[in-house]
Amino acid sequence: MEKRNSGGKLQAVLCACALLAVFFSFSSCGEDSGFYLDLERLVEEYESSTQPKIAYASLADGDYEIYTMNLDGSKITQLTFNNDYDSAPSWSPDGKKIAYYSDTDGDSEIYVMNSDGTNVEKLTDNGFFDGHPHWSPDGQNIAFTSDRDKNTRNVFIMDKDGQNQNNITSSTETEATPRWSPDGTMIVFASSNGGNYRIVRMNADGSNLFDITDGTNNDSTPSWSVDGNLILFTGWRSTDYEICTRNSTDGSNENILTNNDYEDGSARFFPDGSKIVYRSFPDGNTDIHIMDADGSNVRQITKTSSWERMPVVQPGF
Repeated sequence: MEKRNSGGKLQAVLCACALLAVFFSFSSCGEDSGFYLDLERLVEEYESSTQPKIAYASLADGDYEIYTMNLDGSKITQLTFNNDYDSAPSWSPDGKKIAYYSDTDGDSEIYVMNSDGTNVEKLTDNGFFDGHPHWSPDGQNIAFTSDRDKNTRNVFIMDKDGQNQNNITSSTETEATPRWSPDGTMIVFASSNGGNYRIVRMNADGSNLFDITDGTNNDSTPSWSVDGNLILFTGWRSTDYEICTRNSTDGSNENILTNNDYEDGSARFFPDGSKIVYRSFPDGNTDIHIMDADGSNVRQITKTSSWERMPVVQPGF
C-alpha cells in the first residue's frame, strides 16, 4: 500500500524554503511579507497532506452531506452538495476514494467519488434501496445492503466498478451495515427478524453464519478490530446505547467501552488500531468523538449545533 507520509521530495522543498526564509530575513529585514505567507501556506498544506482525515455525514447545511476534516476537527470540507440524504462514507483501502449512498435520484443508490469530492460515479441504479457500502481490504469489491430481491434488505457484494452485483445472504431478515474482516475472508453485519438487531458473522461468500450477539439487546453498526480478534458494535445496555466489543470467534468476553448517561454509537477503529472514532450525544445533538482503543482518553472533536454521524478515519497513512 502506498504510504503518503514519507514526504521526501516535499520535505526537501520545505527545507529549501526555510533556508531562503533565513536568507530573506537577513537581506530584506522582513520587507517581503508575501514570501513568508506563501511559505506558511506551503507548510500548512504539507502537514495536512501527511495526516489522515475523518469522513462523516453531517446535517450542517440542513440535510445530510458527506464531509471530511482533520483529526483535530480543523479544515472541515464539504464534499457533496445534493440537498438530499448522503451518508455512510467508506474509504477505499488506499484512502483515495469514498463510497457512500445517496437518494439524490429519488431512491438510495451507491456512489463513489475521489477523496476531494470530484469524479462522482454511480455504482447502483434501480428503484430499490442500496446502501451501507464497505470496501473489501484488497479494494476490488464493495459489500452493501439492498432490498431489491425479497423486499427486505440483504447483504450484497459487487465489483468496485459496480459490476456483478450478487445477493450473498438471500435472507428473509433485515440486514444492515456489512463490514469486511481485515483479511477479507469474513463479513460482519447487523440482522433482525422483526425484533431487536443482533450481530452476525459469516464467510465472505455468505456461508457459515454465526451470531456474535443473540438479539436480547438491540445491537448494530458492527466493525472489526485491526487484528480481526474483536467485533466493535453499538448495543443497548441498561438505559442507553453504548460502544462494546466481543471476541470475533465466539462472541464471548463483552467489554463496554463507554458508560455514560447519553447515547454513543457508529464506532470504528483507526486504521492503526490505536483509537476509536464514534458519535455521541453529550449536549443534545450528535458530535464526533475519539477515544483510545480501551475506552480511555475521550475527547470531543466537533462541537456544532448540527448532527454528525458515521465517522471513519482515512487509511493509507
